[in-house]
Amino acid sequence: ARRAAGGTALIMAAEQTSALSNKGIEVSISEDKYKWNHSPRAKIVALFAGLGKGPLQDGFVSEAVEGETIGVILDKTSFYAEQGGQVYDTGHLKGDNFSAEVLNVQTYGGYILHTCHATGKISLDSTVECHVDYDRRSKVAPNHTMTHVLNFALRNVLCGGLDNKTVAQGLCDQKGSFVDDEKLRFDFAWTGPLKPNQLEVVENIVNSTIQNKLPVFAQVAPLADASKIKALRSVFGERYPDPVRVLSVGIDLNDILKDPENEKWIYHSIEFCGGTHLTNTEQAEAFCIIEETGIAKGIRRIIAVTKEKAHQAKAAALEFEAKVEEVSRFEPLQLEKEVKRLIPILDTMEISVTDAHRIRNKINSYTKLVNTFKKNEAAKMNSHAKQLGVEAGEAAKAAGNDKVIVELPNWTDNKTLTLALTSAFAVHKGGKKFAAFSKDPETNKYSCIAIMPGTSGEAKVWLDSVLSNVGGSASGNKGEKAVGFGTGMENADKALAIAKEN
Repeated sequence: ARRAAGGTALIMAAEQTSALSNKGIEVSISEDKYKWNHSPRAKIVALFAGLGKGPLQDGFVSEAVEGETIGVILDKTSFYAEQGGQVYDTGHLKGDNFSAEVLNVQTYGGYILHTCHATGKISLDSTVECHVDYDRRSKVAPNHTMTHVLNFALRNVLCGGLDNKTVAQGLCDQKGSFVDDEKLRFDFAWTGPLKPNQLEVVENIVNSTIQNKLPVFAQVAPLADASKIKALRSVFGERYPDPVRVLSVGIDLNDILKDPENEKWIYHSIEFCGGTHLTNTEQAEAFCIIEETGIAKGIRRIIAVTKEKAHQAKAAALEFEAKVEEVSRFEPLQLEKEVKRLIPILDTMEISVTDAHRIRNKINSYTKLVNTFKKNEAAKMNSHAKQLGVEAGEAAKAAGNDKVIVELPNWTDNKTLTLALTSAFAVHKGGKKFAAFSKDPETNKYSCIAIMPGTSGEAKVWLDSVLSNVGGSASGNKGEKAVGFGTGMENADKALAIAKEN
């Protein structure tokens, strides 16, 4: 069911439109939908309560009471019914002793059905004033007009112009669209994801069109004449009425129709469209592409915003980018934590994809710095671990001790612990037991590695005997190596002391 702004819209079928026609009720006159700040009077010619309702069970009734959801059909209306990828208008109808909140507007065979919530008793043949929520429509219109400009920009950027051969091959053809007061959605044929620089150019073209304050022209013309316009945009497979409404951005349609095949029209956005639009591009204020993604094989989708939402997206990007710049002064290990914190935030932000790409590159540059630092630190740590291993091995050998214990700096990983023991064994091949320990004060844990060359499983037995009295444990049933771990810095010191004695 079609969704209303607070409930499910009432839906008519062929039976209802046939019943209306049989009653001699003319289809709704809707030319006033193109007017702004206009409150025309209209007559209620039918009330629809829902399928199967009413005395004839055809859905039609003679009145509606307080609190009821009712479908109102007027002889004429200024409300835009959802069609052509544009959301319906909302607002209210005002009668002498009642009002009705308009939640949804749909068209059925030319009859425009306003799904309403009744306040007071509504009767057939009553006269009402139509009050469209023009504030809401003023947010829908820029999204619709900029969808046209986006379509034009995509063709220029991706296809190198509106008469390029790739256009004839179906690339960049519109595959669907929807606009409401929140955002615009545009689907088009393309072979893969758009590159960041392509999206940036597309976004710049649309914003330049806004900044150039171009007038927007709309005119009804014979379909045969309008179809001759050079580089006219229309949806493939769509059936258009005759005459058809044409929308042009920046060029008077009278001039276009006088010379429809002039090559210069390819530099303008010209489309068939029955929607409500701006009168000048500057009314859109700003434009941001906030998402570009694939929805099916060969079909891409762009979601964008205009006006206040575009301003908000730009402001949010600038504020977040300042925070990203601020953390660049942090030490590498703290910077690594900030990167892990910032990336998920960026992933969920509704900002321009161009801004997001630039900011992501900055964050990625921090990751490279951190990785370089960690690589250098690891090299230093490995060198130090080798040195400590050699020193411990040489000291044990000189003392005639067949056991080598190496204490390494905090946060040493198991790979480096093993490297220290390998270095110790290299200088003391007569050693029987080798062990290395390291602490991690942040997690309050410690780790250790034990090696008993030429044995199988004995390293684990030894390490278990060391750790069992301090709450630690070991693994590695087979082979000459065992890995141990435990919690508590005091326990780490005790384990180290036990290993030296045991």
